[in-house]
Amino acid sequence: MATVKYRRPPRQQGGNKRTGLSMAELRTYMDTLRAIPAAERTPAQAEELRRLDNTHYHRMLRLPETIARLEARLADLKALAR
Repeated sequence: MATVKYRRPPRQQGGNKRTGLSMAELRTYMDTLRAIPAAERTPAQAEELRRLDNTHYHRMLRLPETIARLEARLADLKALAR
């Protein structure tokens, strides 16, 4: 009996696998969805935003702000240490 090896599909280059968008495009898309007042969102838009927010992508999108905030805090702490 011959064994069949599982062949992985070729890896997608960058971006988000579920939406096919780059991280910058995904950030713009999410910001656009968030800009729509909650009462005016269609059920499909609300569901899409909920799904994207429940994934780890929103944390990756906010990483530059987090890094900048931590660097500012580190600079403050270094200034206090002097």
